[in-house]
Amino acid sequence: MTSPDRINDFSSLPASVRDIAETLGLEIVIKLVEHFGGVELRIPHKLHDTHKLMVLGIDHAQALCEYCPEDTILVPMSLSPSQNRQAVQKLEQEGLKRWEIARELGITQRHVRRLANSSPKDDPRQISMFD
Repeated sequence: MTSPDRINDFSSLPASVRDIAETLGLEIVIKLVEHFGGVELRIPHKLHDTHKLMVLGIDHAQALCEYCPEDTILVPMSLSPSQNRQAVQKLEQEGLKRWEIARELGITQRHVRRLANSSPKDDPRQISMFD
């Protein structure tokens, strides 16, 4: 799980998952988006073996249930692309290898490579200064 001293600026994350990222780590939020993006997700008070949250892994599912029991979370369709790119760049600067970054963030090494090799100009929302 992402350690709080590694990535602690979650201000660009959607508000619905920002507290979860700050408390439980970015990895769990990334998994939530991957599995439940775009839906309202009801968090149970008590977890059972066949609950849909189990796709997050038992530890993450239990942590989520303990952190926000009986809450409904609006899981965003995606996280800010710039947040993921910034996280990858920061961890690369700290000397982590790409496979280590993938493990740290809970994303694939291929996605780490894409983010590391992309630039802000690859973001369709970014306006070019030289057009």
